[in-house]
Amino acid sequence: MWRRDPFDLQAAIHRIDGELDRLGFQENTAMQWMPLTIDQIAQRTARLKRKAGGPDQWSGEEIASIPVEHLLPWGYYPLNGHFAVQCHLPKAQKGVRQSDGGRDVCGLRPLTLFSAWYRLWSSTRLKSNDAQLWINRWWHPTAVGGRRGQEMYHALIPLISAATEGKYIVSLDYSLAFDYCDPQLAMHIFRKTGMPRNLCNVISTVDPPKPYHDV
Repeated sequence: MWRRDPFDLQAAIHRIDGELDRLGFQENTAMQWMPLTIDQIAQRTARLKRKAGGPDQWSGEEIASIPVEHLLPWGYYPLNGHFAVQCHLPKAQKGVRQSDGGRDVCGLRPLTLFSAWYRLWSSTRLKSNDAQLWINRWWHPTAVGGRRGQEMYHALIPLISAATEGKYIVSLDYSLAFDYCDPQLAMHIFRKTGMPRNLCNVISTVDPPKPYHDV
């Protein structure tokens, strides 16, 4: 987010903690998730076939062809997870300048592409039992993102059913919500709900790269 207005991070965290206290939230101790196994990694490699490559020039097809016994190191966080490339696609006619057809930044949709190795690690971690137990505890029942065995239609079917019954459906779109959300605030909440601290550090990239992070 360019030219982001400065804000007091500690004051925002204090407000969040105050609201959680008001709701009677009890902070959870940090969980310890088991390292990923070679079998878990191997199960996910096949899904990388015909997937796009990343900034390190590895393609999903190449990774999927690697013998299983050579995948063991990738049960740990890959160093190239800190690197990504981003392209910007126009959003139909949004943000188009009438005078010359130029586009304002608000009319571009950023797409970020991480290394295929990072995507292998992150998708395997997300599907692990530890992560799924944490998600099922904290995700709202109506949220399907990240849940094992849940697809978009699991969220759409209840809405379609409600529409056929003549009920109203309201769609809310928070403009630039992710642009303005500070990652440190999200990590603060994740830590309070017991997400492993080393995984929080990886996500927020607070720690400098090390040979491997056991997450």
